[in-house]
Amino acid sequence: MKSSGARGNGHADDTSSINRAISHSSAGDTIYFPAGAYVISYPGIFLEPGRKYSGDGNSESRLIGTGGYTLATPRDNQGIYLSIDHLVFEGGGLRFEGNDTAKFISVTECTFRNIVTDNENWTTHMGIFIGSGAEHSHFDHNHFYNIFTGGKYLLDDRDATGIFGYGLSHSTITDNDFDFVNEGVHIFFDATNGTDVLVARNHFTRVHRISMEFQHDHTNGLVIEDNTVTNPLNPYWLTYGISVAADTTTGHGIVVRNNTVVANTPLDLSIAPKNYYPYGLEVWGKNTVVSNNHVVGLWGIGIGIGSAQNMLVDSNLICGKVTSYGKSINQYYGPQVGTRLIGNIIAPECPHEYSVMMAAKAP
Repeated sequence: MKSSGARGNGHADDTSSINRAISHSSAGDTIYFPAGAYVISYPGIFLEPGRKYSGDGNSESRLIGTGGYTLATPRDNQGIYLSIDHLVFEGGGLRFEGNDTAKFISVTECTFRNIVTDNENWTTHMGIFIGSGAEHSHFDHNHFYNIFTGGKYLLDDRDATGIFGYGLSHSTITDNDFDFVNEGVHIFFDATNGTDVLVARNHFTRVHRISMEFQHDHTNGLVIEDNTVTNPLNPYWLTYGISVAADTTTGHGIVVRNNTVVANTPLDLSIAPKNYYPYGLEVWGKNTVVSNNHVVGLWGIGIGIGSAQNMLVDSNLICGKVTSYGKSINQYYGPQVGTRLIGNIIAPECPHEYSVMMAAKAP
């Protein structure tokens, strides 16, 4: 990359040099960013399809922006056959937009941090923005840190999110870390059919609102498993662990299993008298399976069941304060057709490993 004129010294504007190198490349090429700090100005860099964009695997290759614009986006919104790895996006994120669904995208081992969100263009408030859905794509082993309005987590900016999108199918969001963010993952299943989507082994700490939120139609076959949520930030009234609010006519066969959500940060009612942690898990859908999850600590409701049909809630552990001042399992629209509650454990005391987590204070 530096042979194209990009300096990577954190001072010179490298936008034109990087775009020139990309435009002179061919399908199958790797665009390599040596370790350094590359200043990216508006409108950012444009990624050609069929290329790999790689940073240094041993040191940081940083793309630096000042906020209010996306640092990298596919040229002419042709988000197909793109591989992005080992790049640091700082001050702005990565954007897939346009009328066509992004296809065969791989984003791995990247870092998205210090995203500037105090501007009117809400679509730039994300680490990764997926405007028209993504198919056959993977967002794995990435790191998301400090995504808030001006870095002030007491403000309500629902648009500040690690990964935000309008649909996924045949895709994965796995093994990512989210720390000090407003939301971790927020997907509206509107643009794609939702089949064969795995969200697994992600870790969420210091999340202000909802660690993972999935809404609307076309969620058939969504699997959410083996994720961990701890140390939520001092909340306002919409601070959830995991929310899966699918429509019962199109959200078929959702699986939520083996997840752990822990609320261990005491409430500070001096900030807002209505502060509380409403739901550890919120689940909707038809034939949804909710099994072997651990809901621990200060949640007002352990498992909240919305609009559902033939849901199985099986072998979940709900322990700690939720059992004394909240409702462990609550069908808040009334009894749902075919809902089965089997083998769930509700206990005022948690197993030792969770007691230790409850005693720990959020950093």
